[in-house]
Amino acid sequence: MPLYIDPDLITDETAVAEALLAGMADRLDSALSLPEDEGWEPNEGSPETAFAEAVGIITATIAALVQDDERDDYEGFGELILRVSRMSAEPAIGFALWSFNQAGTFIIPDGSECVLDAPDGTPVGFATVGDVTSTGNEAVDVRMIALEPGEIGNGLSGAARDWEPLPFVSGVTMTTMSQGGTDEETRDSYLDRVVRRANRLKDVPIVTDDYADAAIDVPGVARAVAVRLLNNDAPTDPPAAAGHVTIFVADEDGNEPPPEVQAAVVAEMMGTDRPLAVIAHVDGPQYTNITVRADIRLRVGADHDATVAACQDALSTAFSKATYGLDDNAPGRWLPPRSSAERVITEYDVSAAVDDVDGVRNVVLAQVNGASSATLTGWAPLPNLTATPTVNVVP
Repeated sequence: MPLYIDPDLITDETAVAEALLAGMADRLDSALSLPEDEGWEPNEGSPETAFAEAVGIITATIAALVQDDERDDYEGFGELILRVSRMSAEPAIGFALWSFNQAGTFIIPDGSECVLDAPDGTPVGFATVGDVTSTGNEAVDVRMIALEPGEIGNGLSGAARDWEPLPFVSGVTMTTMSQGGTDEETRDSYLDRVVRRANRLKDVPIVTDDYADAAIDVPGVARAVAVRLLNNDAPTDPPAAAGHVTIFVADEDGNEPPPEVQAAVVAEMMGTDRPLAVIAHVDGPQYTNITVRADIRLRVGADHDATVAACQDALSTAFSKATYGLDDNAPGRWLPPRSSAERVITEYDVSAAVDDVDGVRNVVLAQVNGASSATLTGWAPLPNLTATPTVNVVP
C-alpha cells in the first residue's frame, strides 16, 4: 500500500457523470413527488445525460490536475524542506579488454565506443572514460561507462559486437559484469520516501540553536537565544555545565515574558519522552541602561523641529530593546553579541543612526551615557533607553 495518499477526489469521468445523474434523479423525484416505481431515469442521448457526461469529463480532468498539483507541491516539500533528493538515473560501469592487431604503443581516445546486447536484444553502448595509453598487444581494465543511464546496462559482459573503428583494434571484450546502472526513481517511490522521512521528524531540540528556534513557537515569546552548557542557577563564565542549556526569551517589546510563559518554554524543552537528558533553564534578557546624545548641524533650509524629532525617532529605533539585535534570519530571531567588541555601543553607532536623517548636515558630537561608549552586559544583553534621546542643534 502506498504511503503517499492522493487527495480524495473523483478522477473517473464516468463516476462523476453517474453521480450527477443520480443527484438529478433524487431532486426531480422529490420536486415532482414521483413514486419510487415511476421515478425519473436518465436516457441515453437525452440533454441531461449529455450534460452530465460533459461535466463529468471537465470535473474529472480538474480533479486529476489538482491531484497532480498536490504531488508537485509535496515533491517540492521533500526537495526544499526535508532535503530529500529524488534519485536520478545512473549509468552502468564495467571494465573491458581492448585487443590490438599488432604490438605497439597505442592511444584509445576518450569516448571510444563499443556495443553489447542486453538479454532482450537491446543494443547498449559503452564508452571509454579519458584517453587510454597502452603498450603491447592489448589494453586491460579499460573503464567503460554506459552511454545511456539505467538498469538496462547492468549485467553485461563478453565480446562486444561492435566497437570504435580504430585501425589497431581487433576486438573488445567486457571482462567484468557491468553494474551500478539505476533507473530514475519513480515519482510514487520518491513520494513514499518523503512520507517516511516526514514521519520520522520529531519536534525535539538537538543542537543549541534548535532550543532558540523552538522557544519562539511558544505564545508570548517573540525572540530567543540559547546558551549551551549554561546552568542559569549556578552560572560560570565560560559555561561548563554538561547537560544544561539556558534560553533567554523576550516578547515583542523586548521585555521579559511573565513567569507562566517562561514555564511554558521549559515544558516545551523537557518532555518526558525526550531521549537526551538536557536540563533547560529560561530567563529574560539582561538590560543595560543607556542614554544617548547627538549634537547636529542642520542643512540649509531644514526645519529645526522636524529634523530634531526625526533624529530622536531614529535614535529611539536604533537602540530600542524591541529591535536591537533582532534578526529574522538568526536562530530564535535574535543575534546576540558574538565578541566583546560587539557588546560595545559607541559614539560612532550613535552618529550613524542620525547621519542619514533628512535635514542633518553633519554630526558634531555623539555620546552614550555621557561618554564615547557603553558596554552591554549579560548573556543576552539589550540596551534600555532610560530617557528620550537628546538631540541638540548647534551652529
